[in-house]
Amino acid sequence: MLYVACGFDGVIEYALSDGAPRRIATRAVPGRAIALFSRSGVVWVEIERREAHPVGNVAPRTVPSSTTAVTARPTAPGEPIPPRPPSGVEKLAMPEGAVTRVEDLDVFIGIGAAQGLQMGDRIEILSGERATIVGRVEQITDDSAIVGVGLGEPVTEGARVRKADRAPVTRSIVAPPRQWGMFELVGEMQAFLPISTLGLGTLTSLSAAYRFKLPMVVRAQIRPVGLSGSDQGNVFSILGWAAVGLDTQLFELTLGAGGATVNERNFDSVAKSALTLIPTIRVGAHDGLHLAAESGTQVYDDAFNFAFLHASAQIPVGTRFALRLRGGGGRVGHAFGDLGVRYLLSGNGGHDSVFLTGFLGGVRVAFETRCTLLDQTCNTTELAGPSLGVGVEWRP
Repeated sequence: MLYVACGFDGVIEYALSDGAPRRIATRAVPGRAIALFSRSGVVWVEIERREAHPVGNVAPRTVPSSTTAVTARPTAPGEPIPPRPPSGVEKLAMPEGAVTRVEDLDVFIGIGAAQGLQMGDRIEILSGERATIVGRVEQITDDSAIVGVGLGEPVTEGARVRKADRAPVTRSIVAPPRQWGMFELVGEMQAFLPISTLGLGTLTSLSAAYRFKLPMVVRAQIRPVGLSGSDQGNVFSILGWAAVGLDTQLFELTLGAGGATVNERNFDSVAKSALTLIPTIRVGAHDGLHLAAESGTQVYDDAFNFAFLHASAQIPVGTRFALRLRGGGGRVGHAFGDLGVRYLLSGNGGHDSVFLTGFLGGVRVAFETRCTLLDQTCNTTELAGPSLGVGVEWRP
């Protein structure tokens, strides 16, 4: 492609792909095109313009009626009047530039106040000729600006950008785009101090998930592993499973199977572990506002038995922050409830993103050594107390 600055005729565009140059378009400019230059891979036109207006016509601002004649703008003495652009000529109405750098949710662009941008302006980020992301100017200098984008909106260096006054901002904290084609590795640990005894306990969770481009997810996890020790005795519980299912932006449904301890049994039961069937559901966006639940059913003593129920809610309170409420428990030997804050530490929700979560709540772990049907009593070791936890999620 060849561009030629042609004064008041604007910029003439030639195609060079077929041998001899072929004129394909004329771009009108508000003045005289005197030079062309390239910055960050984008071609710019330098415009020279002079204006003169009668002083008496500057201050009043009235809306002309439909019958008011429209006159040409006055020109300075000796200044030639620019020709009227022919019908169909493309006008450069909005400043354009390119992405120079991307840092998490901040996009640096190569246009600024000198090109007419202002704080709060909407900026389209293009993929080819189509605007896929619209952000807002949050910081600005003379020749650059920082545009804020949303979670799950990937931007690459060199992408074209342009000002767009009417396009709505695409950023959403409630329902950000679904991320796929990457693993999600999560590790969590909660430590608690048992009340009325001397000891220490932990609940630990590990999980790995992969979300496909198709609406599908596979997941393997150990959640939770309960371990505690005190002068009243030691308690151990574990729950692990693998699952596969449907995964969309606003809904997830999976079915899994695995194994778990049976720490709180029926009377006269000798089961210590059992096959566990686990369905899970999520309503809402994974990285946005959602409710989720998972339950387990164990098979032992020739019957299906309730194993556990976990529920959680995530409430976004900003682009990087979200509140998390969780609770649950069951016969596998644990119970918990906590309130957490999830924070995007780095990245934009896609590859190489890291989330950090802190929890504050309470934990209970229990183990029944033996239950008898005759007197319907159980020898139980039970530890419970306030907990403090941390979780890390990495998307390599």
